[in-house]
Amino acid sequence: MTDNVIDFPSDITADDILEGSKGLYESCIVVGWDQEGSLYMRGNLHDSANVMLLLELAKFTYLQEAFGEDYSVH
Repeated sequence: MTDNVIDFPSDITADDILEGSKGLYESCIVVGWDQEGSLYMRGNLHDSANVMLLLELAKFTYLQEAFGEDYSVH
């Protein structure tokens, strides 16, 4: 059952990812757990249609990588 588990590097912190992402994106959404364990979501997209589109594309791309399928959306 572990053959379908994706391992992420454990030595990279959320701060490392955020610092390394500065200046790279025109628009973004940050989703994660805060220090108290609550869901945190912020971004600079101001309409729900684009927020949902970006989240769905991210999910689609993640699943594509996880299962090795090529359903390119480029």
